[in-house]
Order: sequence, then structure tokens, then C-alpha cells
Amino acid sequence: LRGSSSSSPPPPPVPSLPAATSSLPQHYIINGEDADAGEYPWFAQAIIRFKNGGFMLGGCGAVLIAPDWIATAAHCVDGAIQPTHFEVGTYCPPPYSFGVNCDQEREFGKVKRRYLHEEWGISIDGGPINDIALFQLEDPIESVEPIEMDTGAMDLSHGSDLKAIGIGVTNQMTGERASVLQEVGMRYVSKEQCKVLFRGAFRESH
Repeated sequence: LRGSSSSSPPPPPVPSLPAATSSLPQHYIINGEDADAGEYPWFAQAIIRFKNGGFMLGGCGAVLIAPDWIATAAHCVDGAIQPTHFEVGTYCPPPYSFGVNCDQEREFGKVKRRYLHEEWGISIDGGPINDIALFQLEDPIESVEPIEMDTGAMDLSHGSDLKAIGIGVTNQMTGERASVLQEVGMRYVSKEQCKVLFRGAFRESH
């Protein structure tokens, strides 16, 4: 894993939000519905703190996997602008979450170090490979329990029900954004089926 560190100060209670940067990935949850408050307390959102005191979203959705560890997608954080904090327990996207977070408990964690998978990259077909990043926080999150990790007992078969969660754009045509965390039902697609559908573009992560 490649690593880097950060020593940014903690966020103020109600920061300003500068304009979004085009180089950052967009966030989409299409055909979803509002998640119930408190249903996904371990969901986290990357936050970027600027020198002028402003804040903005700084990556894709993330997950608290241990009291002081966050997991997210490498392609969302491998750039010049890096997350300085994670808001664990995000339910309302900014600017709402910097106030009361729609009454859901949340906690800020400051980034200590970032690790990208050593073999993360984009294939010649345009697909991500080993697309995972880990962030270590300076202090453990105390108010939220981490997500329960799969220890190898989970047996997913083709068509199994799954859920994707996130915040951001809910309509690509109008640019409408969600006011609270969204969830959408999905079906698991086996590796064998992916190989058939995507042929040479399919790459298995190590």
C-alpha cells in the first residue's frame, strides 16, 4: 500500500462551502429512496478542508471498518485534492450535515495517513483494478460502531439481493440532488457472468 499523511485542523461547526472542483468524481444514486435515519451509521463521507476555511465533499462514499480506519474506492481519492477528514454517520449531505445532520449522530475524524492498493490503476480497457483505499484516522471514532466485516462466511450467488447506499445526484438529466442518504436495491452479478458481459474489460482484483 502506498501511503501519505495529513495534519489538517478539525472542522468548525458551520463552515462555508466553495464551488465544486471538476476533477473530483461525481456522486450518483439513481432510482433509490430515502434511507431511514440511523440505518447506516457507519456510512462516511470524505471532507476536504481548504485554507480559506471552506469545506466540500472530497470523494465517494466510505465505510468505517474499524474505530480508526475508513475504506473507500481508490479512484475517488487518487488525485491532487485529498480528503482531510471523514464525517462518519453522514445522513444529510452538506450544507445540512454541518448543522444538525437531520438529527442523526455523527462524528468527524481527521485523516492521519492514506493508503492506496499498490497495484491500483486503470486497465487499457478503462476499468479500475484493485480499486480500494484505506484511511487511518488520528483518533478512533467513539460514537459509531464499525460495519460488520465479512470473514469469508458470506456466500453470494448470482442474483442475490444487495443494497447500494450514498448521497449525491439522483437524476442525471436534471442534476437533482438527494436531501438525505439514499439506498437502492441491486442484484449480485457473479464473476463468471461479468466475464461474459464485459469480456476483455473485466479484471479480477487481487
